[in-house]
Amino acid sequence: KGINIALLNLGKTPEIPANTTALVIASPRANLLPGEVGLIQEFVRKGGNLWWLAEPGDQHGLEALAQQLNLSFLPGAIVDASTQLLGISNPAFALVVEYSHHPITDGFKEMTLFPVTAALQAGKDTDFHATAVLRTLSRAWTETGPLKGDIRFNADSGEKEGPLNIAYALVRDLKAPANDAPKEDKAGEQRIMVMGDGDFLSN
Repeated sequence: KGINIALLNLGKTPEIPANTTALVIASPRANLLPGEVGLIQEFVRKGGNLWWLAEPGDQHGLEALAQQLNLSFLPGAIVDASTQLLGISNPAFALVVEYSHHPITDGFKEMTLFPVTAALQAGKDTDFHATAVLRTLSRAWTETGPLKGDIRFNADSGEKEGPLNIAYALVRDLKAPANDAPKEDKAGEQRIMVMGDGDFLSN
């Protein structure tokens, strides 16, 4: 399809190459160093496109990136009682049956399942236009306790009822850079996708 993919180790390459069309952060398992996070934040500030696949719980040092994008991860993992209707006994699957009007999901009608997913919430004051692309049904909630045994919604522990957003598409119009601006700054449209699950890509 004409897409060149390369692994990026910011420990060996202390910068994100200027010809990077999109940076993918795929479910980190180790903490990123502050300098690495700073490089990613600068890449976003300059208009770089980003696809961030996260997981519930620890964001491994990327909390500052979420703050920069004015997104927050709700505590716990999504539990969806609707999946029992499909014969799925594991409660930690989020079911999506309807999709927002967005180019990513245009014409998409299939049901999708997302295992062990975090819920996201977008703030109002941001340079980006945020669209919730994937959303659970109302029977879902954020479970902050163990995902086993008798699981019930508990509002007193801070759990949130559905529908819950599990993916946001962020778009920002970039102004033409000034003559004295760094060469990396660019004009056009910046696109960022943040999802509360990444291992769904294995299926």
